[in-house]
Amino acid sequence: MNCAGNDVETVKDLARRMAALLDLQPRFVAGRDPRVGDMIASLSLSARLLGFRPKVSLDVGLQRTLQPS
Repeated sequence: MNCAGNDVETVKDLARRMAALLDLQPRFVAGRDPRVGDMIASLSLSARLLGFRPKVSLDVGLQRTLQPS
């Protein structure tokens, strides 16, 4: 099962958000394997089987994950 949210986020967008929270400047390497397509995580299975719904936004979840203990 996937853990996801309701919005589509690219890996690059996620890296930018994390870098901003950590006060870092992300550095991206050009190029992408053309054989790799877009993959989108879906909550439909976990919602149907477990009744799972995200309780926090992606930004709040990243803040909680990245904050020092």
